[in-house]
Amino acid sequence: MQPLSDKKRRWYFYIFLILFVVLLPIVVLYVQGYRLSKDFKIVRVGGMYIGGVDSEAKVFFDDVLQTDVKKIKRGFFIENLYPAKYLVTIKQEGF
Repeated sequence: MQPLSDKKRRWYFYIFLILFVVLLPIVVLYVQGYRLSKDFKIVRVGGMYIGGVDSEAKVFFDDVLQTDVKKIKRGFFIENLYPAKYLVTIKQEGF
């Protein structure tokens, strides 16, 4: 197998350099909590932790059952919430 020529090496270097420069800001913004909204604007999202709740409880946001919540030590964590007002309801059998 022959090694790559200098010309091909330069092409690969410049292609990957351009990819790095283009993708780096996107990755940094994503890690810091910025997402692209439905109307193609960049917005910062957050999360909500609800503590002191049994793991059998059901969490509703705006009367929609949240199934993708992460259970953390008698609480719930819901992530990727866009800026808005939410009606949070917690229901459990017997309460």
